[in-house]
Amino acid sequence: MLGAKDRCEILEKRGIMLLSLFSKLEAIIVVALAIHMIGVSFACSNVSDHLALLEIKAKITHDPQGVLTSWNDSIPFCQWRGVTCGRRHERVTMLNLTDMGLVARHNLLDLVQRINIIKDVACALEYLHFRCGNVVVHCDLKPSNILLDADMVAHIGDFGLAKILSRKEGSNAHESSSSIIRGTIGYAPPEYGLGNEVSTAGDIYSYGILLLEMLTGKKPVDSMFEKGLSLHSYTRSALVDGSVLQIVDPMLLNKYVNEKSLISLVEIGVQCSYDSPQDRMDIGTVVHKLLATIVAS
Repeated sequence: MLGAKDRCEILEKRGIMLLSLFSKLEAIIVVALAIHMIGVSFACSNVSDHLALLEIKAKITHDPQGVLTSWNDSIPFCQWRGVTCGRRHERVTMLNLTDMGLVARHNLLDLVQRINIIKDVACALEYLHFRCGNVVVHCDLKPSNILLDADMVAHIGDFGLAKILSRKEGSNAHESSSSIIRGTIGYAPPEYGLGNEVSTAGDIYSYGILLLEMLTGKKPVDSMFEKGLSLHSYTRSALVDGSVLQIVDPMLLNKYVNEKSLISLVEIGVQCSYDSPQDRMDIGTVVHKLLATIVAS
């Protein structure tokens, strides 16, 4: 177990400006309680994961454009504009957020709710990529890391694999919570499997797959996707053939559905999930197109 002095030195070496947020003694308590909770609930967690959360918390808190809406100093958790930093067990206990993956499995989301979730996640990513001081790359965007509050507002959570990039240095990272594995099979971009540097384009890929899954009801790891067929190529072919309505989740189809808007959403998902990072849209363009699509619907 680390001593109080060691914990403070680690925090300072990581470059987390905790002293401007709370006293050094409070910082010690934060990390000590985090370590205690990890030992109880997360056997594979480590101090560096929680330090990464604290670093992101510090950046979000100091954003001059907004106000922190939720923070509990006993554990690494914060919420701001759809960004939720914390571990799933902790945040569900505190805010009673619902795992979107669980909700989706029970077919409780209609088209309007899914569109709102798609929009919320895009806006949260846009904040992380463009409005959060340095660039924050989530690195593990997937349904189980998207949580819904009581008002059905979606929040991005679980920043255990997140990486912070310098805007000046582009793709060169300052800090990383993990240096080996990033992302989840099916949602992680192909370039990560080749050992390429993480980037915002990687989050865009994961977002595109998430969007396509929500619209089709099919997971990227479903058994039908083999021998070169993927969720991306499956939906892309439907766009070319004009058969989008045949691949959309039947639960979403009714006589009031705006077919044009539905096709536009699928197009966004496809354009976000190309294998080549250079071919993907940036999140600012995604948000712009989403707002236009939602208004049209």
